[in-house]
Amino acid sequence: MASAHIALELDKTKVKVGDVIVATVKAKNMTSMAGIQVNIKYDPEVLQAIDPATGKPFTKETLLVDPELLSNREYNPLLTAVNDINSGIINYASCYVYWDSYRESGVSESTGIIGKVGFKVLKAANTTVKLEETRFTPNSIDGTLVIDWYGQQIVGYKVIQPDLEHHHHHH
Repeated sequence: MASAHIALELDKTKVKVGDVIVATVKAKNMTSMAGIQVNIKYDPEVLQAIDPATGKPFTKETLLVDPELLSNREYNPLLTAVNDINSGIINYASCYVYWDSYRESGVSESTGIIGKVGFKVLKAANTTVKLEETRFTPNSIDGTLVIDWYGQQIVGYKVIQPDLEHHHHHH
């Protein structure tokens, strides 16, 4: 499982006020993954979490958008969000309720997109977006918690964080 990872990737790293950054949580080689919880931390003074397609601001219960993994209706995906917008926390979880049927299929969803969130840049400041443990994710690996199709926590994978720099224009 050496190359297994969960990554948070940004579609742009040099930003200015008004830009929208799309942050994508991806999984790679996460064999037999049946559920995941991710905790994304950002500065709400600098960034506003939005749906990248509609521009609508995230609320307490807004889910990450456009998931590829853990979204097969055959296994009854359960998606939940407990976001704390004032503190700059997006906390999202998806898991299969019928993980035994999923396991019996023998086909593991291990690589692909967990979900996306957009961030609108509100002011010029150096800032970060990252996967980070909070009170919502005790025992996590950098704010990520993954279970396999036996209901056991998966460990031994890497978490890859993005780089983000604010671009200052010099006149």
